[in-house]
Amino acid sequence: WVRIATAARFVVSISVAFGEGSTRSKEASPGVVCARGRVLRWDQSMIPLRSTERVWSPTPVTISLIAINVAVFLFQATLPPWVLEPFLETWGIVPGSLRLITLLTSMFLHGGWLHLGGNMMFLWVFGRNLEDRLGAGRFVAFYLIGGVIAGAVQVLTNPYSHVPTIGASGAIAAVMGAY
Repeated sequence: WVRIATAARFVVSISVAFGEGSTRSKEASPGVVCARGRVLRWDQSMIPLRSTERVWSPTPVTISLIAINVAVFLFQATLPPWVLEPFLETWGIVPGSLRLITLLTSMFLHGGWLHLGGNMMFLWVFGRNLEDRLGAGRFVAFYLIGGVIAGAVQVLTNPYSHVPTIGASGAIAAVMGAY
């Protein structure tokens, strides 16, 4: 906890040092962190929790992708270790013994709660706006193609690896890049 608190204070002090935040008032409003006489508002944090752009239409694809990823991860979490390892080797991208279907299936597997949570948070923040702009059909195609291209690049950069590559990070990076 001491390390986390120190890191948080460092981030706040760096943000304040670069001029973010406003002058400290007598009473700090809720949702602010006070440091060195300045007020840093939560909406100025390093990790985005929402976008400033308004989403005008429902985003069923983004919500469905998040639900599918969470459901697959919950299934993974129920597997005992001696079953999980062959499962990941079968459905993850293994460049040394590549099966093309794994370029798609690996996007729905994750290595842990933080991996899943980080990917889904960024999909929620950026995917809704991109889906709103592109439409559901083009967004799902873009997401899947971005993930397949990321998997193909992994295979090309490390063609003899026998370690499974899993996660939606490539597809999420494509969404963030398009945002």
